[in-house]
Amino acid sequence: MAKSKVYIDVVVDDKGTTKRIAVNAKKLGESLDKTSKSASTADRNLKGAAQASANSTKNFSKMAQGIGGKLVPAYATLAANIFAVTAAFNAFQKASQIENLEKNLIRTGNIAGQNFAALSESLKEVTGNAIDTEQALRSVAQGTAQGFDASQLKDLTRIAKGASIALGRDMSDALDRLIRGTAKLEPEILDELGIIVRLDRAAKDYAQSLNKTENQLTAFEKQQAFANAVTEQGLKKFGDIAKLAEANPYDQLAATFGDLTKFLFELINVGLEPLVKFLGSNQFALAGAVAAFASTIVKQLTPALSEMAEEGRAKFSALNRAAVKAAAAVETKYSTAVKNLKEVKISPAGFKAVEDAIRKGTDDLSKYTKGLKSLQASERKRKADIKSLEAQTTKLRGVQRQAHLALIAEKEKELTLIQGQIVATRELERIKKSGTGSVTKSGAANKAAAAGAAARMVRT
Repeated sequence: MAKSKVYIDVVVDDKGTTKRIAVNAKKLGESLDKTSKSASTADRNLKGAAQASANSTKNFSKMAQGIGGKLVPAYATLAANIFAVTAAFNAFQKASQIENLEKNLIRTGNIAGQNFAALSESLKEVTGNAIDTEQALRSVAQGTAQGFDASQLKDLTRIAKGASIALGRDMSDALDRLIRGTAKLEPEILDELGIIVRLDRAAKDYAQSLNKTENQLTAFEKQQAFANAVTEQGLKKFGDIAKLAEANPYDQLAATFGDLTKFLFELINVGLEPLVKFLGSNQFALAGAVAAFASTIVKQLTPALSEMAEEGRAKFSALNRAAVKAAAAVETKYSTAVKNLKEVKISPAGFKAVEDAIRKGTDDLSKYTKGLKSLQASERKRKADIKSLEAQTTKLRGVQRQAHLALIAEKEKELTLIQGQIVATRELERIKKSGTGSVTKSGAANKAAAAGAAARMVRT
């Protein structure tokens, strides 16, 4: 049909002879589409070669990742040094606390006529050496402070061993719960170990054994009543397990390692304590020590920070070059595409109003939208005119029919020209959107200036 072809007059010789040839509109459109796709592919290849992106935020994010690669190790160095000093301080402080606890417990035992150091070793033996010296000393200190004698402490320790094995609980936690729960008369602490004792019932039974009423019992006697009930029930449930079962070998290893650590830190503390006392009583000396420590960290951080700054400058320089190259490529591609935008006398007024701006590639994308709307409206009008003329032609004969056919051919020629402008304008719009800012030489200069300013900012 007439719709599928357009007729173009072509000059074939130097005498001005013309020849009308038919061109398939569909094939023409496909060729223009291939040109558009080729331009798009070239744009992606350019960005890949330059390692650039149309989005400046993405480009800066890539650079930030490179810079962060140096900043993170520098921060890790600082954090590691601070953590190491803090951990060492806490370890020596804890070792000193244990040493003081042992000394004070021995003094208290001498005053009371008891050997608390030996009692702590006995508790360790009861557990099969599944607790370390620190836990044994704390248990003796807490138990004796609550009025428990050596026999009661050993019984509670034996119960703790059996409960930890039977219930799969930590030995130190079980012993701590038994002593605290019994001393504070809190049955709910003991419930988790399977020992359920009612305080009123225990007090009543203990009062009867002393030929007293429950109200006549003192606070200490009520505590003893509760301790006796806990010991009796605990030994019935876990006493045999404690005798027959062996302690967890890993608990024994942990306890032995704890004692070894305690010994080593106490040995080191012998030499450190005079220095610590001096720094603790002299602010100026402490300030000097902190400054010396800080200077060592700064020396470790300085190379990393310097390297990070150099890398930042290099990356910004690379961005500067890539920006100039990408802008020049977009400008060249745009200039080439502009050649496909033919000057047509029949262009609609709306397109003519923005045609000059589109050819120059100004920053306002709205001009492309306005131009395309005008061209598309013109395209629709000509299609409608052709359809109307074709309908009229079927009813005509002779000269009138020939005149209408010539008019249809003229309208189809105009339609082809308008469609060519639409394709070219869309391609220019796509190229414009693929870049950032203007596609003119001034736009390339602006990009280069911005990247250069960023590089100079890093240098300073």
